[in-house]
Amino acid sequence: MRSDIKKLNYHLYILLTIVALSLFLNIYGINWGLPALWHPDERDTIRSIVIPMARHLDPNPHNFLKPSFYYYFLEIILSPFFLYYKIAKPAMVFGLDFVSIVTLISRTVTAIIGTASVFLLYLIGKTFFNANSGLFAGLFLAISMGFATHSHFAYMDIPMIFLMLLMVLLSLQYLETHRISKLYLASLAGGLAISTKYNAGLPVILILLICNWDQISVIIQKERTIKERIKAILPKPLIISIMLVSLGFILGTPFSLLDFPAFAGTILKQMFIAKHGYKGFVGSTSWSANLSDLKYALGMPLFLLSIGGLFWGFVSFLRNPNRKAAVLLSIPIIYYAYIGSWHISQLRYILLIIPLLVLWAAGLVGSLLKSMRGLRIPIFIVVVLIMSYSGFYTFRGVRCFSNDTRKISGEWIRANIHPQSLIETYSIWAYLPKFSKNLNVLSIRPNFIVESPAFEQFKMELKSNPTIVWFLKTFKKDIKIRVLSDHPNNKGKFSLNSLEKRKPDYIVLTSFYFRRYIKKYPDAKSSPYPVLTDYFAKLIRGELGYKIIARFEDKTPTGEFINPTITVLKKEKAL
Repeated sequence: MRSDIKKLNYHLYILLTIVALSLFLNIYGINWGLPALWHPDERDTIRSIVIPMARHLDPNPHNFLKPSFYYYFLEIILSPFFLYYKIAKPAMVFGLDFVSIVTLISRTVTAIIGTASVFLLYLIGKTFFNANSGLFAGLFLAISMGFATHSHFAYMDIPMIFLMLLMVLLSLQYLETHRISKLYLASLAGGLAISTKYNAGLPVILILLICNWDQISVIIQKERTIKERIKAILPKPLIISIMLVSLGFILGTPFSLLDFPAFAGTILKQMFIAKHGYKGFVGSTSWSANLSDLKYALGMPLFLLSIGGLFWGFVSFLRNPNRKAAVLLSIPIIYYAYIGSWHISQLRYILLIIPLLVLWAAGLVGSLLKSMRGLRIPIFIVVVLIMSYSGFYTFRGVRCFSNDTRKISGEWIRANIHPQSLIETYSIWAYLPKFSKNLNVLSIRPNFIVESPAFEQFKMELKSNPTIVWFLKTFKKDIKIRVLSDHPNNKGKFSLNSLEKRKPDYIVLTSFYFRRYIKKYPDAKSSPYPVLTDYFAKLIRGELGYKIIARFEDKTPTGEFINPTITVLKKEKAL
């Protein structure tokens, strides 16, 4: 008994160490960029939705690009702080200090939820494999660079993953114990996950189908009567599960019903954009890009181990089919296949499957250590090397939060550019360094409607889509096309003649903006934005009378919206 207690204590110490490591990696550099909001989606979340909802006591976010549960969750967390500042410091309620503190609290909550997700994955690994594999799973997720960096943001990706993992855990418990309450709790968690971010919809559907497969499979059983087959189409547990998923979603996003036309219009537009691309950046399907994002997020060694684990899990499933393995395999495989059909790709879109990928990596490691006892030491050494690499890889990634290129370039600009100089930029402020007040900054952001024939074609295709046409006629609504800028006076400004008239002393570029025009397209003819591609390519080559005098670049693998390459150009000669 003493040995069992000692083993349990040892296990607990390791688990607590993993949890502490996860929290450290998620918290490190959590004040990144403040008071500036360098993550554009954070700006939309905090400044455009959460704070105005509290300010006007308006429960309607008036924005359905994302569902609302995360906004309400933040309102509850932040309500004591909102109340305190409203009473004690009313003059600061809407100042930069207030926004910074709200963002910092929200980011800290995300970091804690990320750590809680590590614990949930441990429980999933323990439930499906064993306690040791659970520890490996939790550790692998904690040292996954993509997961740790996204756990820094006041955004809904990590909370959505937490709720999805909760649904997975409860569904595994249901499949093991057949306690129907577990299935219903899983369904409610799934509804809240979708109400946090729509991407959770496919995993929720897969889990419900697999958990109810015993009843649904009656449909294809020839020995069953027609009455039995009809009844199996919607078995009672599945009906209740669907109702609970719907309830969870509506509780989190009530205005999906109360303001249904606006909600439905946004969903239709987003579905069309996912299929056809956005603002002309159509490209091809994103299976290859998503695979690269996964490799980037995990680091090569852990990525290969995860792919190997997934393959091992699939082969094991073919040998011994079971619904618990089906849940854990179907989500990463089918979600990857579906999301790859989109014509847009970002790391955050594929982030959802990372926990289950590293879970299978942990399962493979546990299986090898158990079945190949004679090779335990070499296997363990290889695993330690992988974990060491991943830990260092992730720490390098999160260190970028404390030395972002916007911070370094901003300090250089303040020290080297003379006050009263005219600086020209072509980006939203989130992608740029902070400029001192004694500099004149002219911001010119491309007008996509004016500059791109491709975007005009996109609008025409959008409004000729049969489903969207039906929606517009039924609800007598228009679907607004969101563009980065709708300033009509931008037309023609991206040319040498226009630049000669403005005569800025300096131009500051950010790679988060200009590279989208010149990185993918070898020349202007192949670009959906030929005017912009030609302008930025010539500017970088020095053909518009400006010379690069400083470039701030950090190629350390890190999360999205971190470390843009900031390029400073100076007027070389009179234009």
